[in-house]
Parts: sequence; structure tokens; C-alpha cells
Amino acid sequence: MKGYRNSGHSSWVYRGQEQPFTKFLLRDFLVSKLSRKPQIHYQADSYIPVETIQGHLLLIGSKQDEIWPANESIEKISERWAQRKDQMYHLEKLVLNHSGHMLTVAYQPNNRYKKIAWQEILSDSLRSWQATIGFFPKYL
Repeated sequence: MKGYRNSGHSSWVYRGQEQPFTKFLLRDFLVSKLSRKPQIHYQADSYIPVETIQGHLLLIGSKQDEIWPANESIEKISERWAQRKDQMYHLEKLVLNHSGHMLTVAYQPNNRYKKIAWQEILSDSLRSWQATIGFFPKYL
């Protein structure tokens, strides 16, 4: 992000190289809002090759993510993970109902979502944190 505008660059850099990403298109965002369905034209080279990850994976997202269709993305990743030849690694996923895009650290307030009861946001934040800290001793 550049202030309130999209920078047009990836959020991720690896070894000094900007990673491929699906560009934010205002048109897709507006259509998504009007239709209440994700409208994203994914760029194939932006997919993370989960098929080659040699480790366990935890995915956390929200059905109410107003920036990115996190729930849809988690399902796409899960489908690709299921096609792996090596089943020795585990995938865990947690899809939350209220937290939106801004999953914060547990116990931290998030005033961004005025239409959602703070108790629901807190509950999602706690579940996210508990899933994260529970994942480490289980798989790492």
C-alpha cells in the first residue's frame, strides 16, 4: 500500500526478488462488493506451489474478508494440497466468521469493523491465536 492507494507491487519479496502476485483491480473489487461474490482474475504465476512445501501448513482466514476472498483462497489451496503425492505433512485450516481482513494479535482491539459486535471480533482473534500457538507444538 502507498498511503490509501495500492502500490501495484507484491507484498512479498524473497531473496531480493519481488514475488509474483495477483494484481488488485478496482473493477474486480467493486464487482465483488456489488455481487457479494469474489471477483478476482487470479494470475497463475502468483500461486504459491503448496504441492512442493516440505512441512505442515496452517491457513487462517475470514469469510468476511473485505479485501481478499480468503475463504475461497483457502479452499483452492486445500484442493491443491490434497493432490500432493506425499501425505506425511498436514494441512490445518481455520475459517473465521467475523474478523474480516484485519486479524490482529489476540486481545488487541480492532475498531475497523463498526457493524460487527466487538465480542465476535475478539472471539475470532482468540481462535486465530489459539490455532496458531496450538499448531507449533503439534507440528514443529
